[in-house]
Amino acid sequence: MPRRIALFANGKVGVEVARFLAEHEDEVVILSLAGQYPTVDGEIEKVFSTNLELRKHYGDLRNNLEDFRKVFKSTQVDTIITVYWPHLLPSQLLDSQILTVNFHPALLPLNRGWYPHVHNILDGSPAGVTLHKISELPDEGDIWLQKEVPTYPWDLASDLYARLQSEISALFTSNWHLIRSGKIEATSQSQRSGSYHAKNEIKAMDYLDLNKSYKVSDLLNLLRARTFRESGFAYFLHEGEQIKVRIQFEREEI
Repeated sequence: MPRRIALFANGKVGVEVARFLAEHEDEVVILSLAGQYPTVDGEIEKVFSTNLELRKHYGDLRNNLEDFRKVFKSTQVDTIITVYWPHLLPSQLLDSQILTVNFHPALLPLNRGWYPHVHNILDGSPAGVTLHKISELPDEGDIWLQKEVPTYPWDLASDLYARLQSEISALFTSNWHLIRSGKIEATSQSQRSGSYHAKNEIKAMDYLDLNKSYKVSDLLNLLRARTFRESGFAYFLHEGEQIKVRIQFEREEI
């Protein structure tokens, strides 16, 4: 039987998942968009432009929970998929009879929470991607599937982030038929060996003290972790200004 899906889609991977689901027998009956990236949201909406029955929602649904619960009931949702969704889902929506899948770009239980790719570079923890059940607490649900992803000494944050996006999209599209049909059994996470990072942790890392001694490898890792494409988030202070710093690597055979 086709699944009736509430899709909470955000970012590039959200677009890829929307396109994948639109080409399969399952039906997306509710589409929620985060509003972080209007252009991307427009791409996702375009995927479902011919679905006139689709119910749409924007932003954090906790601001309008009662109405949203009624929509869930009226549309007979039996599956929730959250793709890079920036808000926690209220526990009232997590019925045990509903199949749930969340995308997290880390090798859970390591690096729950925010910016796992940054912490992979900073502390050397293994990188990876995980599909797991949605839980009340962030990123603690039972694991459907996961895959370790390689990191390299020249990776910038943006390089690793892009690689994780590609791998998690492929992990879902290759295995959704097994998850939806019950051919994969989710396994519980170890609560003792995990780690969690809050959103504001990285702000304290960005300040570079020009009077402080840094180990070369630590400084390189910090600059790699805080360089995202053309933007540098690490900085030092000079005459009342923040001077942003980014790093670039060039590989050359010897």
